[in-house]
Amino acid sequence: MSETQSVNERVAETQKKAEHVIDILRDSGAKLAGVGLVYGRVALENGARALDRAAQKLATLEDRIRKAPEAPAPTDVN
Repeated sequence: MSETQSVNERVAETQKKAEHVIDILRDSGAKLAGVGLVYGRVALENGARALDRAAQKLATLEDRIRKAPEAPAPTDVN
């Protein structure tokens, strides 16, 4: 009986250690996912700022074109 009890104790101890390892892996995975989400958010924010700057430059160019005097129509030199 003591041999069976010893085996059962070792199994219980191994299960406890395995659960601890699983908890560590789960926590590590959650932290890594959080880091990935932060990097993704920062990349999207930077992309949005770049698009906003491009849109502002296009608006400025549009204003310059609208305000520029019209070029004279080409004349036929034949």
